[in-house]
Amino acid sequence: MGGGTVNRKLFSLIDVKESVKGMFAVEENSRGNIEAVTIDSREAAENSLFIPLPGLKTDGHNYVKSALLNGASAVFLEKKRFKQLEADIAPLAKKKKASLILVDNVLTALQSLGKSYLGRFNSLVKIGITGSSGKTTTKEMLASVLSVHHSTAANVKNLNSEIGVPLTAFRVHEGHEYAVFEMGTNHPGEMAVLADIVRPHYGIITNIGKTHLEFFGSEEAVAREKADIFRYFTGSEAAFLNKGEPLLSLLKENIRGRVILYGTEATAGFEGYENHGLNGLTIHWEGLRICLSLYGQYNILNALAAISAAFHLGISGEDIKEGLESVRPLFGRSQILHGGITILLDCYNSNPDSARSAVEFLEKTEWKGRKIAVLGSMFELGKLSESEHSKLIDFTIGKRLDAVIFFGEEFLHGFELAGNRTTDKNRFYIATEDFDELKNTLKKYLREGDLVLLKASRGVELERLVPFIKEI
Repeated sequence: MGGGTVNRKLFSLIDVKESVKGMFAVEENSRGNIEAVTIDSREAAENSLFIPLPGLKTDGHNYVKSALLNGASAVFLEKKRFKQLEADIAPLAKKKKASLILVDNVLTALQSLGKSYLGRFNSLVKIGITGSSGKTTTKEMLASVLSVHHSTAANVKNLNSEIGVPLTAFRVHEGHEYAVFEMGTNHPGEMAVLADIVRPHYGIITNIGKTHLEFFGSEEAVAREKADIFRYFTGSEAAFLNKGEPLLSLLKENIRGRVILYGTEATAGFEGYENHGLNGLTIHWEGLRICLSLYGQYNILNALAAISAAFHLGISGEDIKEGLESVRPLFGRSQILHGGITILLDCYNSNPDSARSAVEFLEKTEWKGRKIAVLGSMFELGKLSESEHSKLIDFTIGKRLDAVIFFGEEFLHGFELAGNRTTDKNRFYIATEDFDELKNTLKKYLREGDLVLLKASRGVELERLVPFIKEI
């Protein structure tokens, strides 16, 4: 993962040092410029700044030497690590005419640099989007609409975290009129950091669901965290909220600015929609017929959020239609992979709400062949994990599906409790935590003409099944 834009000055090295309140340990070419910022030493090149972030399995400081050898012009180092690395790194930096900048914390320094850089663009209209689900799709929709006739920056893929948002900031340049930031959070306090970096003029919350409960404990706590996207509103900004959100009153608390509600009963000009199953959706709005390639009724609300924001920003109906109709599914998000066996690949993320929506869509989709759901574990549910996996089992067994395979240890106890309800002779149910057993089960059961849903949290990597299923 990396960030930045090459062949364009982002900062002078002096600007970098001052923005992060750092100090030079090695000062070479300090009047030089930085054209790209990266956290991947393999992407380091001339006029780039390498930031060695700590990771789950390794520490970026272990790759500082590699970054310098690849040509990085500057590198951040945490002060506490410099003594350990000085003998090896300082001579190399001098030889390569690269600067070493000492900071207290490399992640905080990255965030400070992103905030400082983004703060230069006084005329840039910044929109922040968050929510438990749908935020990536809504970001893609709104950015596509704005891009029809306006230069617009946006997160690549889902660079929406305390790392991804500042990296996205470096994608902005003087020609941009709009910047759309997807802003995700999985631990308390993260949204406040992101809001401080972006300082959005407009904020959108798609919904509040049972996500990251391991860290937040309740949906109310999730809502309060998401609402921090409005933390730096001063009164002239606008918040877009789903009228049907159960926690709407909590989200509206203390917003300094205008609150605009969207949804099937709130978006002005909305005249209804048609659900065409795998062939997408048609939205009727302001006399226009907007044909979406994305499937799933839940995408209606995502589209209405984008429509409401774009209309408020003065975007024409024709541009809104053109932008929405050009949106295509991203990897692992509502993808349809056609073949002898058709796959609904929706395994980039999963939580109790989105999993139920996916199962309901599968059940209601008109299909001549059999319908099979492969549901993988939902992570970060904390103490509610066992009960939520059990509820999903109960919910799914109650649907008209030909087979359901539950994958992951989180499902095993709930499946055992489901007992005789999983022994229906006309349907096939199984739970396993063994990937080889999962593959063997699918090999024996699947046949041409089947429709298979793959839904799981990202860490399950259920997309591993795609090439295997295609070979059946």
